[in-house]
Amino acid sequence: MEWIVSWLDSWAQSSSLRKAIKFVIRQLTGKCELQRICESGPATPMAMRRFENSLYHCKHPEIRRICVSDDMKIKSGFEIIVRTKRIIPDENPRIIQTLPIFLSKILSYNKLISKCDAIRSIAFSEENEEHEKMLMRLWQFLKPNEELEDRYTMQWGKIGFQGRNPATDFRGMGILSLKNMLYFFESNPDEAKRLFSLSQHPNFGYPFAVAGINITSLVFDLLQSRKLKSYFYSIDSIKYSLDDIQEMFVHMFCAFNDFYLSSEPETIMEFNHLLLKYKEIITTRLEEGRMETLKNRTFLQI
Repeated sequence: MEWIVSWLDSWAQSSSLRKAIKFVIRQLTGKCELQRICESGPATPMAMRRFENSLYHCKHPEIRRICVSDDMKIKSGFEIIVRTKRIIPDENPRIIQTLPIFLSKILSYNKLISKCDAIRSIAFSEENEEHEKMLMRLWQFLKPNEELEDRYTMQWGKIGFQGRNPATDFRGMGILSLKNMLYFFESNPDEAKRLFSLSQHPNFGYPFAVAGINITSLVFDLLQSRKLKSYFYSIDSIKYSLDDIQEMFVHMFCAFNDFYLSSEPETIMEFNHLLLKYKEIITTRLEEGRMETLKNRTFLQI
């Protein structure tokens, strides 16, 4: 009977008769779709997509809310599913182990979106002492042997800002981009300095700080649009943190740097065009779910 259930399951994923097919399968197995997914194996990216699809199409609003909730506890999600789907945990011990893992990946990803959005929403303020200290740390990382003549100076252009006051460049990404760049230097100073040096190339150079802000925007857009799910669901972690997205920023910045320099742009005016081209390629790869490359981030390399 297993092959019949498997065939019906596959058919249900794209059929307009999904509800009817699910009803038939439940009568045959005595189990709901969510339960069968959890009991079929580990929370692989494919299993996660099926699990989320099942949540999304559920007729119960409480269960559908799990897909987008950023404040729900794993225990609450577990209780909602077993109660609504009439699953008796004591009679289904495997679901006690696997269901929390599926829920953790979904809820943790949603929470990461909210956390990044909250930081992004904090505008850089020249009156905020902590913001100013972070900005000065960035300068010291990039220009350790050069003192700033003034807070408002064209010297900022040496590290890739567009004018006399870097605060204006942070609009849109708030202090998230500044935190990301500082994370790069604090976690991997040698690589960060190497990238900055390459950005100074006499023919193919680019504004380093502006690039960091744009890469932050790219990573955040991919995270918020949930296109990074295929990546996060492919790694072993079941809870995601700000460090995870900042690591993605570092790797994407490095990969874009390689892509940009290898393109040998004729002028700096090609920067936005190449950034957009890079984003389109990465987005396509994520949507295609090239799982053989996601774990080691080689999907970022072009």
